[in-house]
Amino acid sequence: MKSLSGPAVTLMPARRGTRRRGAVVFALLAVVGLAFPPSTSTADKPITLAAIPPAPPQWDELDGFLAGVRGRFRGSISYYVEDLQTGRALAWNESQPLPAASVIKLPIAVTVFEQELAGKIRLEDEVVLKPTDKADGSGVLKRARSGTKLTVANLLELMLQRSDNTATNILTDLLGLEEINAACRRQGLATTCMPRYIMDLEARDNRIENYTSAADMARLLKALYGRRILDPPTSAQLLDILKGQHVKDRLPRYLPPGVVVAHKTGLMKDACHDVGIIYGRNHDYVVAVLTTGFGSFTQAKQAIGQIGRAVYQYDAGERLSIPSASRSKKAPPAKTRSTRKSRQRKG
Repeated sequence: MKSLSGPAVTLMPARRGTRRRGAVVFALLAVVGLAFPPSTSTADKPITLAAIPPAPPQWDELDGFLAGVRGRFRGSISYYVEDLQTGRALAWNESQPLPAASVIKLPIAVTVFEQELAGKIRLEDEVVLKPTDKADGSGVLKRARSGTKLTVANLLELMLQRSDNTATNILTDLLGLEEINAACRRQGLATTCMPRYIMDLEARDNRIENYTSAADMARLLKALYGRRILDPPTSAQLLDILKGQHVKDRLPRYLPPGVVVAHKTGLMKDACHDVGIIYGRNHDYVVAVLTTGFGSFTQAKQAIGQIGRAVYQYDAGERLSIPSASRSKKAPPAKTRSTRKSRQRKG
């Protein structure tokens, strides 16, 4: 993203009471089944494809392999996998609403770009970081000096590439929860909603939760890939940001070096997700995997990584195989702590 600069814009302090009232406004969404009215977004329009040819035997093998991954998984897993060149798809529980964790930051980013294209936000506008903006959990801004100036473009990159919760809440203040939820409807997302701020643990204790599904995240990614949402240059710009993701312990976990993945992760108590586009040797694939109820974060990350690798192997014409422990990227398992601060972990 090109360097941008502009006049400083000081946002109103993010008051906890204001956030709580905003959460209450949208709490009903989580209670009544998350149903949204029909969308008017261009994301509703399907990609025009030629007739899908009969599935090759290797596609059936991939289907069986993914069935094996979910069969071994000790918990709940949902996924949506689609070959973006043929439209052929495999899915399991793809419409099941699950706590969104940090993958909710993807529709927030799309909303920011919508507002930028409408002339309501400028990416070069500067925001002054205040002590009241800082949020616990993932990210680097919680340790940044108060008074630091950041552009909206900076905040977008931090939110998506480092899953920064402070950047997310500043952008949420800038947009408003009502506009984000309205944008989700425009984007054609059937179950995705954001009734509370990231790291609003009080709202979460009151069972006010942000939700999404594998189908919704796949829909949004396909719309970006097909340049059917935003405009073509802006869609490409957002995908380029997602290609710079710093967290690589899920979909890219077992992929060879150099394989490009544009993706957004999510991790919190009882939720471990990764949604993105894997750019294969021959075709590109949208892969959205959401998990909950698992025994450990490591188990969930490995299952997501196995799905990502199987899709890549299928595209490359390789034999599908479960990666051995020696081939995995060795990363220390996430430790579950009892403090409230640990409840929203790295994205």
